[in-house]
Amino acid sequence: MVYKFSFYFILISVLAFSCSSERHNMISKAYHNTTARYNAYFIAKEKMKEAEVIIYNNRNDDFNRVLEVFPEIESGTISNISPLLEDCIKKASLPIQWHKNSKWVDDCYILVGRARIYKQDYENAITTFKYVNTQSEDDDAKHQALILLIQVFIHTEEYNNCFAVIEHIEKDKLNKHNSRELYLTKAFLHKKLAEHPPTPLNRADYEKVIKNLTSALPLIGKREKKGRIHFIIGQINQKLGSDDEAYFHYRSTLKNNPPYELTFYARLYMAQVYELAKTHDIKRIQKYFKKLLRDSKNVEYRDKIYYEMAQFELKQNNILKAITYLKESIRASTANANQKAYSYLKMGEIHFENLQKYELAKAYYDSTIATLDKNAEDYEAIVKRQKVLEEFVEQINIIYTEDSLQRLAKMDTTKLSKYLNEIIAINEAKRKKELEKKQQSQNSPPDMSGSGSQWQNFNNPNTSAGSSGKWYFYNPGAMSLGQQEFLTKWRNRKLEDNWRRSNKQTLLSFDDPDNKGSGTMSNKKSGDDISKGRLKKEDMYDNIPFAVEQLEASNKRIIDAYYKLGNIYNLKLKEPLNAIKTYKELLKRFPDNEYAVEVIYILHILYKELDEEQSEKYKEIILGVFPKSLYAKIIKNPDYMKVYKIANEKVKVLYKSAYLQYEIRHYAQANASLDDILSKYPDSDFEDRIILLKAIILGKTHNTLRYKNALISFITAYKSSNLIPYAKQLLKACNDYISGNPVVNEEIEEKLKINYFEDLEKVHFFVAIFPDNLSYNEILTKFSDYNTTYYETDALKTKHIILNDTLFIVMVKEFSNKNLALNYLNIHKGNNSPLKQYKDVHYELFVITDDNFPLFYQAKDVESYLTFFREKYY
Repeated sequence: MVYKFSFYFILISVLAFSCSSERHNMISKAYHNTTARYNAYFIAKEKMKEAEVIIYNNRNDDFNRVLEVFPEIESGTISNISPLLEDCIKKASLPIQWHKNSKWVDDCYILVGRARIYKQDYENAITTFKYVNTQSEDDDAKHQALILLIQVFIHTEEYNNCFAVIEHIEKDKLNKHNSRELYLTKAFLHKKLAEHPPTPLNRADYEKVIKNLTSALPLIGKREKKGRIHFIIGQINQKLGSDDEAYFHYRSTLKNNPPYELTFYARLYMAQVYELAKTHDIKRIQKYFKKLLRDSKNVEYRDKIYYEMAQFELKQNNILKAITYLKESIRASTANANQKAYSYLKMGEIHFENLQKYELAKAYYDSTIATLDKNAEDYEAIVKRQKVLEEFVEQINIIYTEDSLQRLAKMDTTKLSKYLNEIIAINEAKRKKELEKKQQSQNSPPDMSGSGSQWQNFNNPNTSAGSSGKWYFYNPGAMSLGQQEFLTKWRNRKLEDNWRRSNKQTLLSFDDPDNKGSGTMSNKKSGDDISKGRLKKEDMYDNIPFAVEQLEASNKRIIDAYYKLGNIYNLKLKEPLNAIKTYKELLKRFPDNEYAVEVIYILHILYKELDEEQSEKYKEIILGVFPKSLYAKIIKNPDYMKVYKIANEKVKVLYKSAYLQYEIRHYAQANASLDDILSKYPDSDFEDRIILLKAIILGKTHNTLRYKNALISFITAYKSSNLIPYAKQLLKACNDYISGNPVVNEEIEEKLKINYFEDLEKVHFFVAIFPDNLSYNEILTKFSDYNTTYYETDALKTKHIILNDTLFIVMVKEFSNKNLALNYLNIHKGNNSPLKQYKDVHYELFVITDDNFPLFYQAKDVESYLTFFREKYY
């Protein structure tokens, strides 16, 4: 018995000794391999499988685009699976720590790296895979790590690194699993390249996607996954115009017994590439679509069916029918936000490109942006067009509003009074009716049985009681009219508390006086009455331009709107005929407007491609009526602008030198230098500055009367100069001196140095100026955190600068153009700004070009720059 006990004791001791993670004998390896595989690694792998099932089930496939090879992870899904991934990493780390001599250590590292990919912790994922590649002795593990490393580089858009790793790994022989994953990963890479940046059609990369997916197909075991790959190949072939190949792969999708959603789209696209493409029997195609609509299994896909019906009608040039089907698609889209967005987009495109109804197009583009996934292929281009349409509609509304007000100003006083009374009566009746409706809806609870119309409307965002089955905010047409009515009534108001009580002048729109319909009119100081929807006649009169000054201001707004409208047609919408029509209307209505010579030159350029005779006509007008203008010089010398720019740079240096001479009171030398500049460079941007400085030197060296006359001459000759306010201050000081009340105002002369450059198409900085009793560190942190969250890809930098004894600057740089800087500025004027906690503090916000900032900082005159900013940016 003693011998038996001793034997077991010795055996256990040997086993325990052999199980050390530092030993590599057969017993030790067997123990650690078994323990690692069937304990922690097994649990970690199960956690990973569970997370991947959630990722796959929560995917949001957009069937209007080529599907992703690897389903994209929704942001909500990441938070849901984070506990699983953390547990996976924790369990996979145990064999790494306790079973170092196990062959499953590499697999554990790979599991950790995959979990980090799903968590979007790409930096640590890269470190993990690189470690496996350099430390592992298992070629298969190294290959698997490198393939996953390529996927990380795709996510981080480090495409050069992707190709470097691919070139390295393709030199080796891979097992079946790694071969399949490499093909799929390369397809994933080329699909990203085909779509980023968006191009009309990146055929080369799409063909590489097809090639790699086709190579991966024989290596894929699961039928559902194989069906999805066939579907993607079919989509790309259809995109490339290879309908027969597309049909083959869609049919192959069906053979692999995919989920119903994939089955539906495969059948729909098969019909597109075969039945719809090959047959001319329109009735048969329409019958096919109706069959799809009747199938009860397709209820949730009706939005897509209607969308495809609209696409088919567009090919037949049946635009009105296409619009009808798109409206049905929008109405049917209750759960599929992506499809709703594409239907809105197609409506916007039709109204923009086919019908040229830009106000409605703008409303549909607004709805598109509100619902479209920001990762959509053409998202940036869609946003750009939406912004153009927003600007376009604004100018249309200004012209309509001002013309309506001017018509009212010309009316007989009795007739006008009667008309305004009618507007008030109509508005009052409408107000009372809406109030009654509101009270009825408050007193009548909704029918919650499921059959009452009110409850149905509440559950269906596309309908609303009393709105003919269309909920207002899902009806772009109604939204457009509503927006126009708002602009007509209130114009553009800043988003702020008590916006209706703004004291700023509000120029409003009226219906045509000859049309006795339901006109709307508002006022600028109606207070609580307006909040109740009432109009006051005396306030309505305030908005009508009876006085000469009011009429001039109204005409200025119309002139600016026509000019901007023509530029939008010309430069942004690329519609030369409409641009010509708009420019000519501007010249017809206001022949002496401030843009006249520029507009005539643009007409000369536009007509070059359309009508040479008309082009020559406008050229002769410029040379005959505006011979000294910049445009006349450009016509005479096409290289004039290059010469002009070089000359300006030289003048800038020479002017600084002359100004230094003035500062040290070498007035004669300064005046001679300025005369020399004028003789050599008579057309520079510094001409007004030079002439004014010569006038000031005259005041230093001659009698006061000559100084006064020089200032008057300057003010008369350079009416558009931004130095006019300074010249008028100098003239006032001169007059005070003459009248026996001398005013020493050296600051005015100092301001002469601040002549900001008017070229705003340059790099911009955002500037915020705060009183020094605030903590600049705290404000810097708020801006830095905000930029990291919302402008991460823009690499914005934040810094602080002391302006003077009482103020400091926080600067954010840099923005590549004026519009981006102004967008950033507008955000920080609203409720989403990180500065909202400082609402009781007086601070200034503006944007400034990189050329103008040194001038501003040298002068340290905030008010002077703000004057320039308000004039040139708004």
